[in-house]
Amino acid sequence: LSSPTRTQAELLELSALRIEPLLRAVPGVVEVNPWGGATRALDVTARPADMARLRMPLDELRRAVEAAAGGAAGASLPAGGAQVLLRGASWPRTPAELAGALVRQRPGEAPVRVGDVADVTTGQLPRIGAATANGRSEVLYLMVQMLRDANALEVTEALHARLPAVRAVLPPDVTWTLVYDRSELVHRTLRTVARSLAEGGALVVLVLLAMLGSFRAGLLVAAVIPLSMLGAFAAMTLLRVPGNLMSLGALDFGLLVDGAVVMVEGLFHAMQHRKTRDASVDDAAADLARPVFYGVLVIVLVYVPVLSLTGVDGKMFRPMALTVILALLCSLALALTFVPAVAAWVLRPEHVPARPPWLVRMAERAYAPALDFALRRGAWVMGLGVAALVAGALVFSRLGTAFVPQLDEGDLVVQSTRAPDISLETAVDDAQRMERILRGFPEVRDVVTR
Repeated sequence: LSSPTRTQAELLELSALRIEPLLRAVPGVVEVNPWGGATRALDVTARPADMARLRMPLDELRRAVEAAAGGAAGASLPAGGAQVLLRGASWPRTPAELAGALVRQRPGEAPVRVGDVADVTTGQLPRIGAATANGRSEVLYLMVQMLRDANALEVTEALHARLPAVRAVLPPDVTWTLVYDRSELVHRTLRTVARSLAEGGALVVLVLLAMLGSFRAGLLVAAVIPLSMLGAFAAMTLLRVPGNLMSLGALDFGLLVDGAVVMVEGLFHAMQHRKTRDASVDDAAADLARPVFYGVLVIVLVYVPVLSLTGVDGKMFRPMALTVILALLCSLALALTFVPAVAAWVLRPEHVPARPPWLVRMAERAYAPALDFALRRGAWVMGLGVAALVAGALVFSRLGTAFVPQLDEGDLVVQSTRAPDISLETAVDDAQRMERILRGFPEVRDVVTR
């Protein structure tokens, strides 16, 4: 919030009385924290000469000022099935109101008021914080805090719906600017995940079609991907596992279709030799169930140790491991039930390619001489393997220990460290100077400091 005519104290009062109640009433909002502004106060400065003339101690003036500004508890009134507590409050709004408060009234003497022995002026409490924007004058910065475990997208959408009411209560000379909106991060994350999942799914489908040589078989295996994800999302909802960029981005479509690929290739082989569809599918599925089960189970066990992480690491990586485990278990169930059932319905012996696809044949041609070379020069191959292992260990030792996914949302948090004894005025000047420097870059839209 900013205004060319209002003081920082007026902005803070405007926020506290008009804006913050509207924002706190939004479901999912726990509080609204202001930065900057100033708390208005009425300063009472005693005049020693007048107090000495009236033989008035300073403590008497202090008690009178406290009595003129404050509150007193009252009784209660019934209100249906509840009760309303009463409280009396007296808050002088202007120096003249406080100057007229009674200090002393004795029989036969003229009453003495605060203005008779003291000067009352408008001031403010000492400030310990401020907010600036774009290198210009000070502003008032408001941060809306969300309840723990609340849905960020729902809360921000409700806040957007409340903004017209906020505009309506603002005076014409007060302008507001939205600095940071968390829903933009949520939408950008969803777009990133959706694009990554779509690109990964399309790539897997193309590879399956090229390796299996059958359009129907490729689509059958590819169907396991969305069904596994659907089952994983349903389980995540029931178990209250949060979905984020890391957990959804960790879904490896190649792992999800492993069991389905083995099952379909086994069914192909059975159809080529037995030529009876139902019997071959039944027997082949029963023979492949055990290796497929244990093969996928080994992959699941790789992620189980991640579930033991605690603290920040656990909060970051446990949802990822749970998401992958749930998706793999769903893909395993589909490979053992859905794939054989649909294969018996849509695949026939005539759909099985007479020979392996072109890509597989080329790989086999390249593999035969490579295998012959490796068998004739075993020592060389062993040496190359050990050298690759050592080189990998050296590179791994210098990678560091940070493993956090990168998400460039377009907003930066710049933290500056100042001297502990810096004054607020100097800190404001430094902040505005940094803001002007940063605003000099064409990519920078706004800079706000608190």
